[in-house]
Amino acid sequence: MRGAFQNKYGGSYYIGIIKGEKVTEDQLCVNEKTIDKIKPPILLD
Repeated sequence: MRGAFQNKYGGSYYIGIIKGEKVTEDQLCVNEKTIDKIKPPILLD
């Protein structure tokens, strides 16, 4: 899974992977530009 993600998003400015000792300990990281692009969800009644 890590390899497939790196192949698709490895060169992305907005997202990256912090590798842990095990694959299950990997963390996704985003920067402030990514957070600015995320819009709040719309709640429908």
